Amino acid sequence: MKYLCAVITAVALAFSVCTCAFASDNDAGLRFRDDGSFRILHLTDTQDDENTARELVPFLEKAVSSAAPDLIVLTGDIVEDSRPVADLFTDKEPFFDGVVVKRGGKLDYDATLANVKSVCAEVFGVFERAGIPFVIAQGNNDYKAQISNEDWLKIYAGYPHCLNAFDLSDDKDGHLDSYIEILSSAAGKPAYGVYLLDNGRSFTEDQAEWLTGFADPELPSLAFAHVPVSETGHLFEKCSVTDAGAFLSGGKVMRLDPESSRGHAETRYDAGESLMFKAMKSAGVKGAFFGHTHVDGYTGIYDGMMLGVTYGCEFSKTSPYGMRTITVYENEPDRIDTDVYVYTGGSFRLQTVNDFDEPSAGSNPVVKALNLMRFLFRHILYRINLFSGKV
Repeated sequence: MKYLCAVITAVALAFSVCTCAFASDNDAGLRFRDDGSFRILHLTDTQDDENTARELVPFLEKAVSSAAPDLIVLTGDIVEDSRPVADLFTDKEPFFDGVVVKRGGKLDYDATLANVKSVCAEVFGVFERAGIPFVIAQGNNDYKAQISNEDWLKIYAGYPHCLNAFDLSDDKDGHLDSYIEILSSAAGKPAYGVYLLDNGRSFTEDQAEWLTGFADPELPSLAFAHVPVSETGHLFEKCSVTDAGAFLSGGKVMRLDPESSRGHAETRYDAGESLMFKAMKSAGVKGAFFGHTHVDGYTGIYDGMMLGVTYGCEFSKTSPYGMRTITVYENEPDRIDTDVYVYTGGSFRLQTVNDFDEPSAGSNPVVKALNLMRFLFRHILYRINLFSGKV
């Protein structure tokens, strides 16, 4: 009954914003393959403007072709709002990056909306040409562009392969939350759920109430959102500056805890307990994946849930850039296979433990010295990016 009410709400909202998208119609085509698998491509933080970065479209095309996914998930920051010093000659207009247009100190809404549509045409056009369904979770920079939810949904509805041009949570703060289902390979019944959760402006109690009331905890599901939950902070440990993967976080030297996680990180959220994580747990979510930090690509397990942060692909920011593939299984609901791929030299390669960090130094003074140099380089680079507005 709760699901039926939510679907009815989605229909009403879809018509109210003149959309042509409807949850059950669109996701009817999402099915597990005959071998019981379903493959998702996770991309995040294209964060571009109407002057598209030269490498963005080739990056997206190669990501789609190499991953060969059944579904594409883009976790927000589709656009850059405004950042006058971030663009380092990555497109035809250097020293400016952003869709927001102001005249006389006031927002020119129509011009800004036109710029947003231009970015979406470049990004979503790749998915449309490939003929692959895609869904979106809003990011903080998408809201900073100051475009209304109604216009965002109209943009999404203009792309036939976009499956979530609607809002199910209908919370008072206007977050855009949605849900689609993957059907079983044979019977055509719901076998797996995918939540697109909007925490670009934080995650509220209204959203938590919707999620816990709407969800069927018995149906396995994944969740995608833009900003990592604070529980990702539990995937890190204190370490020495000479240890592999060391970086400075909140005055502490930290690294990913090899006992609970794998990948590469240069930033960390303070470990805590979040409303969003609790709501996902109660909804039966098996794994949750995020973007936002751009330079992090790692995966770990906390309190029984898989948590992953994926590299961004804003080419006016520093590398690494990358993508993630996620495979779930119809007959093994607790199994999630995921890999992070790094984009270098115009192609993708599987991220390995030694991509950025040497193994544990042990007593080897040379390796310790190399790790210390990496630590200092990361810290200096982070400060430069922070000063220039690139983080």
